[in-house]
Amino acid sequence: LNIQHHDRPSLLAGKLHAILQRPWPKGRDLFDLFWYLSDRRWPEPNQTLLQNALEQTGWEGPPIDGDSWIPAIHDRVASLDWKASERDVRPFLEPGPATDAFSRANLLNVIEARRTPK
Repeated sequence: LNIQHHDRPSLLAGKLHAILQRPWPKGRDLFDLFWYLSDRRWPEPNQTLLQNALEQTGWEGPPIDGDSWIPAIHDRVASLDWKASERDVRPFLEPGPATDAFSRANLLNVIEARRTPK
């Protein structure tokens, strides 16, 4: 049995790519990003994977290196139709603290928290 899997930095890179490049980000991608970044132990994204994926899908923004993913994803989340994203993911979430905490303000807070030293 062969199982392909990604490490945490690669999972985060894929999630960032999906949110930055999809014309309409899916609510589950935003919830996953919230879940990932809410754990301060989550590592930084795989920069090579992220930059390559962005280039392959026609990224028109500046190169993503170091912490430059933070303002890019912050701006993207801030500009989204949050109600539509929330409606998209709510049917898949069970009631509980994580679901209750899922909001644009909280997601932007956990993104911003990545700017501070760990």
